[in-house]
Amino acid sequence: MPNFEKDMMNNTVTKSNQLIEANYTSQLSEREQKIILYIVSKVQKDDDDFQTYTLSINQFTQMMGLKKPKYEELREVTKRMLTKVIEIKRSDSLLQTHWLSSVKYNQWQGTIDFSFHPDLKPFLLYLKKEFTSYKLINVLRLNGRYAIRIYELLKKWERVKKVEFSIHELRSMLGIHNKYKTYSNFRTRVLDPAKKELYDKTDICFEYEPLKKNGRGTSHIRFHIQKNQKNPQVLPDEVQIINRLRESPILSHTYVKDEALHEWIQMAKSVWGSEYEPSLFAVVEHVEGNKNATNPPGLLNHILEDMKKVVEEGKEIPPLSLGKHNEVIPLSMQEDYKQQGVEEAAASVDMEDIRARIKKLTSG
Repeated sequence: MPNFEKDMMNNTVTKSNQLIEANYTSQLSEREQKIILYIVSKVQKDDDDFQTYTLSINQFTQMMGLKKPKYEELREVTKRMLTKVIEIKRSDSLLQTHWLSSVKYNQWQGTIDFSFHPDLKPFLLYLKKEFTSYKLINVLRLNGRYAIRIYELLKKWERVKKVEFSIHELRSMLGIHNKYKTYSNFRTRVLDPAKKELYDKTDICFEYEPLKKNGRGTSHIRFHIQKNQKNPQVLPDEVQIINRLRESPILSHTYVKDEALHEWIQMAKSVWGSEYEPSLFAVVEHVEGNKNATNPPGLLNHILEDMKKVVEEGKEIPPLSLGKHNEVIPLSMQEDYKQQGVEEAAASVDMEDIRARIKKLTSG
């Protein structure tokens, strides 16, 4: 697995608690947050000083969710990142600073160098106490900018299992200034989407309750934080599988987010367990060979959803292979298929039933 993929899977983000609860006076987009957090994950706990943190243009493009490098767009992104201000509250002062001090494009090497602002040293280096750590993959899988910040804030309080913020505090830490001014709007656009995303994709989940402390309206939110028993640990091969999916012709003309590809993997795991990869790619190759498919990613998603439902109903979908004429067949039939032909290999009633079930599920 390339180093960049290993980093995304295995790296740990560590920040001082003061930085975790910083006010984002200039809101970072989802992509900007992920880039910053990836660079933070490259800081080593024993580092005496900040290093220059380098990403290839291709890596940066991948993190931005682009299919191919668009240099003008990349430059605009990094220019915006250089202007973003954060406020860090200390016991006797308030620090206003930037995340980055410089970004350098190395045209001949095809790389970008990022340098953190020196003001951030006490909050990212020499951390011995009052810090929060979490696996980078948890935030890379999230879609929403608010979900990423809420994950960080709640991760800090995970051991205590509950925390209370005023809505004013939350808005400042999330970088929300002139949007979602009513509680109902804040709940439906910020809290509820973050709650669903964290439950679906990270190692923690939460419930929340509105509190009325300043008269009639909701003024505070109390979060109740739990370890997420539903969401299994991400296996180290998942990014590699996602990249292999991206190389498939079915994604050559359509961009599909990593989160959707992760859902395909999860559905495949629910059907075939840990040995899901050969069967998943048998179905992928089948969709590739379907010349009538107007929306190949949609067709693949539909097939996997239907297979998952069949398994949930108690029926079997055995490990699969791709046979003659682009037909998906049970892996156990593969050798017989080659030697005897389909009709003889499918002689048993059970195998015929399974084969018919698979054919019905994969026809599109």
